Amino acid sequence: MPKQPGKTDKSVAVALEIAGGTASVALVDRNGRVRHRCQARTLWGRPALATLDPYLRAIEYMLAYAKTQRWHVSGIGVALPGTLDSASRRPLQVPILPSLNNFPLCDLFEARYELPAYAYVDVDAALIGEYYHGAGVGYQRLLYLTLNAVVGASAIIEGQLASSEQACAGHVAHVTISAAGPRCGCGKRGCINSFVSQEALRKMVLRALRRDDETSLAL
Repeated sequence: MPKQPGKTDKSVAVALEIAGGTASVALVDRNGRVRHRCQARTLWGRPALATLDPYLRAIEYMLAYAKTQRWHVSGIGVALPGTLDSASRRPLQVPILPSLNNFPLCDLFEARYELPAYAYVDVDAALIGEYYHGAGVGYQRLLYLTLNAVVGASAIIEGQLASSEQACAGHVAHVTISAAGPRCGCGKRGCINSFVSQEALRKMVLRALRRDDETSLAL
């Protein structure tokens, strides 16, 4: 979230990270410290507003808590899995929550809470955190890689976040590296994701166990 000059140390932002099982909601100060945190359930297979309801209630709890602490809330930041239209600030595709596809998320937050709202793809949000408050402090060029359900990447070049619409920055999971490789969930063969994602590694281990391959794993 962009810095706003002139704010006191009492300034915090609400951070929402949307994920498959539970979402994390936190109050974060200007030094990147989490001052308060809670979780909200992720509801599957619901219309957009019903999907968002647990997140909205958690945000409202955070705003109420900030008020009791006399903290100034400067805005709301959202990190989400999938792809994002940065111009309209709408999710383009959220595979785990398709009802949020093309939903005016930031517009809803701004109208409801009268606070500026910002949205980022989760891997981009993680990189921004490292750039300002983590391992990337002092560097102008950073490459961030993540391995979770899928493989993700993000880059900062000369202090600017590289657009995920250019090349494959931030969305490298389905780049083909072996045409004869295993079939990926996207339908193609040999994607990076089909070799090194959590699901790919799980399948690899299960295949090895079925073949009675020697292993150092403790079962």
